[in-house]
Amino acid sequence: MDNQLDLTFGQESPDLSPDESKVYAVVRLDEEHFITRYLNISGSISGYNDVTQKVGASRLVTTSMGKPVVTSWQFGLGRVVSLSTDNGKFWSGELYSGENARLMPSIINWVVGDPQPDKGLVVYSSDMYLGSPGTITVLSDTLPGVSFNGQEVSMSRTEDRSFEDVLNPVTQGVFPLVVTGGGERIDDLLAVDYPMEYRDVGNNPEFLEAVKRNKGGVYYPEQATSILFEDIMTNSVRTTVEHVDLRWIALLVALIVFLSEVIVRRVHGIIDIKDRRKGV
Repeated sequence: MDNQLDLTFGQESPDLSPDESKVYAVVRLDEEHFITRYLNISGSISGYNDVTQKVGASRLVTTSMGKPVVTSWQFGLGRVVSLSTDNGKFWSGELYSGENARLMPSIINWVVGDPQPDKGLVVYSSDMYLGSPGTITVLSDTLPGVSFNGQEVSMSRTEDRSFEDVLNPVTQGVFPLVVTGGGERIDDLLAVDYPMEYRDVGNNPEFLEAVKRNKGGVYYPEQATSILFEDIMTNSVRTTVEHVDLRWIALLVALIVFLSEVIVRRVHGIIDIKDRRKGV
C-alpha cells in the first residue's frame, strides 16, 4: 500500500445558536484499548453525530448517555477509527486541550501501527540522558554489529530476533550510531540530553536578562573560570561591625589623675615639714 493513513472528513459543523447548544459529558468506556489505556479523558462536548457502531466495532469514548464519540474496528488487515464529533472548532474544543489533547495522537498512532518493518534490520533506542543508562534494541536475524560514537557496543540476545545493550553516555550531544547485520547497514544519529534531574528544574527567568546585559557574549571555559573566580573573591569579602569596650581608658585616666594628685599633695606635705624644721 502506498498510503499508510487515509483520513476522511465529513461536512463542516453547523453554526449553533446559544439556545440550541447543549453540553454532553464524555467518558472513557474502554480502558484497555491502546488509544484510551493511558488517557484520563474528562470534560464535555456541545454536539456530536448521532451514529451507531457497526457489528464488531468497539466504543472507546462515549457521551454520558452512551452515544459513540470514538469508535474503532478492523477492516481486513487495516484499522479504522471514527470520531463522531468535529475538529474542535464548534463542538469539541475540550477534546483538544489539556490531558484530552493526547487523544488524537493516540488515534493516529494506533491506526498507523508500527511503521518499522517486521523483517530485516530494525533499531530502537530509549531516550538518552547524561549520567543515566539507556537501552539500544536491534531486531536482526543475525548478531548485529553496533558502533556508538566510534566505539563498539556488545549486543546480547534477549529474544529470537532481539538484541540489546545498555549504554552509559558520559558526554552530552548528538553522536553517530552505526548498525550492521544481515548485509544491511543503518547510519543514524543518537542524541544524549542533559542530566535527567534537570528536566523538572525549569528555565531560569533571569538567564535571558543576563544574556542581554552581557550583549549576548559567549565565554570560553578559561574565561568563565576566571570571571567566576573574581566573583567568588569579591563576594567572599564581608564587612562586619564589632563593638569594642573603651571604658577602661576613662578608668585609666581617672586613676592617673588621682595618683598624680596624691603624689603632688605628698610632695607638698614633705616640703612644708622641711620648711618648718628649718624655721625652728
